[in-house]
Amino acid sequence: MRKFIIVVLLSLPFIITTSSCSKYRDITIEGVNMGPVTMKTTDRVQVTLNVEINNPTHHNFIIKDINGLIYKKDKNLADINLKNTPTIKKEGISTVPLVLNLHFKDPISLLYLGLNYKDINLNEIFLDLNIKANTSFGIQKKKEFKKISVAQLLKLKNRNKKDNK
Repeated sequence: MRKFIIVVLLSLPFIITTSSCSKYRDITIEGVNMGPVTMKTTDRVQVTLNVEINNPTHHNFIIKDINGLIYKKDKNLADINLKNTPTIKKEGISTVPLVLNLHFKDPISLLYLGLNYKDINLNEIFLDLNIKANTSFGIQKKKEFKKISVAQLLKLKNRNKKDNK
């Protein structure tokens, strides 16, 4: 009986961790709104995205790192890196400000895109992102997103605006 109690007590943290972490896949992005955009240098821009995230789990998540690429076809346009370490609140929808640094590979193309922004086909520009987050009890989760179109992100933004009207 004593061995059984010891086994149960030792396995309890594992059972709690795995049962609550299985719900982390249920975390969803409900909307994206653009915050301030600041030109830092000729090839660096800081962008704030206010992301509405639904976290049904019983734990906060601290976003430790986001890195990725913005690209068009096979051409890498910019690198993406997280500047802040925001927290996704547990059990509900919260707005999470993501402050991202964008490092453009070719400042001339950035200028060209800015001058001809009406001609840009957003369905041809994609993001690849790697996100690392820690749960409130220290377990690290990694999520990889491939080929997210900028047009899809803007649809999330527009959907959110329609819902608020």
